[in-house]
Amino acid sequence: MASEIDVPVYVVAIRVGVDRIGGMPDAVSPADAASSQASLDDLARWTGGAMFTAGTPAETGLVAQRILTELRHQYLIAFEASPRAGWHCADGRVRKKNVFVRARGGYMAGTHAGTL
Repeated sequence: MASEIDVPVYVVAIRVGVDRIGGMPDAVSPADAASSQASLDDLARWTGGAMFTAGTPAETGLVAQRILTELRHQYLIAFEASPRAGWHCADGRVRKKNVFVRARGGYMAGTHAGTL
């Protein structure tokens, strides 16, 4: 559903102190935390966004600044969609070294594409 709304999703995970893991009622096991992080990272990447982790106010500020910088440097590339219904992969590349493309993994074509 997230890829159908056509916006990048940015996830900011806030790390809590180590003392919260293992004794408090709301503690999350390391395995559960890793699974949740992988799912959120997948969500961000598939929509063209990214996932960041911060543990201090300074790190949170840097993450916010990076997201704003990325949002300022967005470009729109148009292409002709496939007439076949369903999911279609899309891949963007550039020739310049140290430059990368972060984009959605593809798009949905068909009668329900683009509707919420």
